[in-house]
Amino acid sequence: MSRRFFKFTHLSRGDRALAMAYAVVMAVSAGLTVMILSVTAKPAASAASGTADSWAVLAGALSAGAAFYVLRGWFGRLGATGLLNAVAGSALVALSAASIAGLLVAPVVGLVMGPFVLVAAFWTYPVLGVAWLMVGTAAHLLISVRTRQSLRYDNRAVSQLSQLSQVSLYGRKLN
Repeated sequence: MSRRFFKFTHLSRGDRALAMAYAVVMAVSAGLTVMILSVTAKPAASAASGTADSWAVLAGALSAGAAFYVLRGWFGRLGATGLLNAVAGSALVALSAASIAGLLVAPVVGLVMGPFVLVAAFWTYPVLGVAWLMVGTAAHLLISVRTRQSLRYDNRAVSQLSQLSQVSLYGRKLN
């Protein structure tokens, strides 16, 4: 089914990996939002709290997508430093997503309380923090597929230039 969908949309392998990275980050963020809400929320007595919880989960997913988009430069670099950047980027995405989701759920107080609640949840349940770092690492690996693909196409395009053009444009021969 997914092969048919991606064939219809004509996405390259790197673009499919990027879309999958966004989907994974947003889905896991929605799941983490549900877990945090179930731990921190009081038992609901009204039907309106179901709508509020649904909005909070949707806000958690959308804010993770927005934070991942803004901080996407931290992911996909090759090598050990790229992996360290991805771990740091995962932490930044989590804090940024918590701020954005808090702002969407409770406009003034949520901006400040969102990251505090997230850090408290990660402190109380370290498995959640480890799971989030694993998702960030998985997103890094998916985006590195796109990075490798773009490097391969760049090298192919540069190799078609003459040696004189390579030296003139890049200061050295790139073969």
